Amino acid sequence: MKTAFALATLLLATPAAADPYDDFLELCVGPAGDVAAAQTKARAAGFGDAPAEVAQTFRLPDFPDAVPLTRGEGAAREIFIAGTAPRADFGDMTGTTCIVVAPGLDAGSAESRLEAKLGFPAFTDGAAGAPMWYLTGGPDVWRSEPQLVGSSDARIAAVAAERPVSIFAVLPMGQGAGLMYGTLK
Repeated sequence: MKTAFALATLLLATPAAADPYDDFLELCVGPAGDVAAAQTKARAAGFGDAPAEVAQTFRLPDFPDAVPLTRGEGAAREIFIAGTAPRADFGDMTGTTCIVVAPGLDAGSAESRLEAKLGFPAFTDGAAGAPMWYLTGGPDVWRSEPQLVGSSDARIAAVAAERPVSIFAVLPMGQGAGLMYGTLK
């Protein structure tokens, strides 16, 4: 997950035309960790293969099968990336990640909207003090897992062995933000 935060902060683009928050809910959260379904939905929503420079910037070493897609050009480019991988750092469980990055996305507004949707306030953990949530359950009823804040990978894996853990994050950037949804099971 740390890699996703670090790479997301590298994007320097400008606003996308669609509401990236709604895209995030539809493309990432809706499929509930099904990466193939998320990628299919993204392509159906007009996302296509990313230009080489975007694909290189958004290469996620922890998720080698992750596919970056883009929609829009130049000042309206929105990026979608999703992947799955066995995670040795989490006891060989399977992790997924799904990220929507849009320069026009306001991080504060996105955090408020996610708090309202999830029913729990964010906490600060991870790279660059990003607002995050550790949850189980979903997609309609979530349970907060506050004991995971600041936990080791081993502790997170122990909880995920009992029940799948979902991780949400708002990734603030210089211009815009990214939203991430990940699962560990």
